[in-house]
Amino acid sequence: MPSDVSPKALRHVKTAAGKPLVEGRNVTGFTNSEEEAVGLTKVVPFPVEDELKAKGGHFSNTGDWGVHVVSEGLLITGQNPASSGPAAKALLDRLAKVASAERFAGSARVLKYVAHLLFRGRNRDGIACSPRQMQPL
Repeated sequence: MPSDVSPKALRHVKTAAGKPLVEGRNVTGFTNSEEEAVGLTKVVPFPVEDELKAKGGHFSNTGDWGVHVVSEGLLITGQNPASSGPAAKALLDRLAKVASAERFAGSARVLKYVAHLLFRGRNRDGIACSPRQMQPL
């Protein structure tokens, strides 16, 4: 089942020009066949795959339940819950790249805090911890 933090959140996001954020961009999300496999087609208000395509997104996917992450600039999407970890890693990699190039140059503290938020206060071993105790990924 898609989590609350999924590409479905992009449904109504618009650019400064008023166009859908995903229009013309490469994206992924829970596929129609994955929703059908878990019996959600009659439960969810809209299929994520159909909605991203309707908003002009270039939707791609791998086989059902496979890991698939699409990164385009600052937009990072994952296909399903199995893609959450790799999507978080892609985000951290992107933040590290931005941080090294911009005002947060070398700020491990910022990255540790972001990791703390992404992993809901658990380190890579699943142990609850503060942002200072986060281990490098």
